Formats: sequence, C-alpha cells, structure tokens
Amino acid sequence: MPDALAHIAAADLAGRCRSREVAHLLLGAILPDLLSRPAARIVPPALEWAVEGLHAPFVVLLIAIAYLLIALPQARRKAAGGALLFGALTHYVLDAFQIQVVPAYYWLFPFSWKTGKVDLFWPEQSLYAIPVLVGAVAAVRIGRWWKARRAGRTEPAGSPAGG
Repeated sequence: MPDALAHIAAADLAGRCRSREVAHLLLGAILPDLLSRPAARIVPPALEWAVEGLHAPFVVLLIAIAYLLIALPQARRKAAGGALLFGALTHYVLDAFQIQVVPAYYWLFPFSWKTGKVDLFWPEQSLYAIPVLVGAVAAVRIGRWWKARRAGRTEPAGSPAGG
C-alpha cells in the first residue's frame, strides 16, 4: 500500500473539484485502507482472509453509497459522490502498480478471488515520492491562489464562488 500521504497527495493533484468537495476527494483516497487495515489488525491471523474484501472496489462503492445516502443532503450527493469515488479510483490506480509478495488485492471481490497487478514498485518506495508529491501539491495550490489573486478574486479557482 502506498503511504496514506502519497494517496492523499496523488488524489489532490489528480482531482480538480470544488473546494467544498476536497474533503470527500481526500477521504476517497484513503477510504479503502480505512476500511481494511484496522479490521486486518483486529482479527486473528487465521481469519485475515475474511477482511481482505474490505479493500475491494465493490465494497468501497457500497460503503460510499451508504455514506452519501445517510450523511449528505440530496443536493450535495452528486458532487460529493463524484469526488469520493474519484479519490478511491486514484487509490486503486496507485495500488495496482505496487509489487505484492502475496495476493493482497482482489479487484473483483466478491465475484472473484483473482488478483491483477502491474508490479512496478514496492510499497515502501512510495515513501520516497512523498516529498515530490507534497511539493507538487503545494506548487499547484500556490499557483491557483496566485492566479485567483491576480484575477481579483478572493476565492481560489475551482471553488463555488470562484467558478
């Protein structure tokens, strides 16, 4: 698993959503790990297979839909859902490229127990990318702020007031 900060920074760079939906974008970027990692630490090692499916896209989709229906007013569901699911998509893209010694991600669970991966980098190698990703996020955010300031707006570009 790439580090949570790498997931957040990558989603922030990839996603351009209204400022009030950035929290949902970033939540989506770590949601698969939020669902699966604590559960994997609670159950005994012999039952870890039972929680592996919590990282699967289908399960995350169900949890996201439940969250959107329960926690948000109808007017915000579409924008928040798009940001949440796009964040989760960036999470899965990063995870798909990492090398796994044992099968760990079941992309089509509960329909299949097969895994698919690209094997491009080891999970801990994402730690080396964090300074670059955080620097890129800072540069993009400062650039948006500067552009909005020069245009005479007080809200950053992409925000509800800023367009």
